[in-house]
Amino acid sequence: GCDGLRYIDCREVWLKPGDFLVLCSDGFFDLLPGPELVRTLTALTPAMTNLPKLLSPFLLHSQKRMDNASAVIVRYEV
Repeated sequence: GCDGLRYIDCREVWLKPGDFLVLCSDGFFDLLPGPELVRTLTALTPAMTNLPKLLSPFLLHSQKRMDNASAVIVRYEV
């Protein structure tokens, strides 16, 4: 909803096995800010099938009129 992309940040990133890339909306970041996001990512199983269970406490406490919460989570493995 920002009427076009205004800023693009391009830089080289070196990943190590086990690192995560998270591309998310502000609604997802508001749902899981900083430490909660790190704890959630580190608790993921290798197949990430437990993500709904990890997110459910945050979703239960979210407000009814909350912004959408969209995310793509990638775990880098060699």
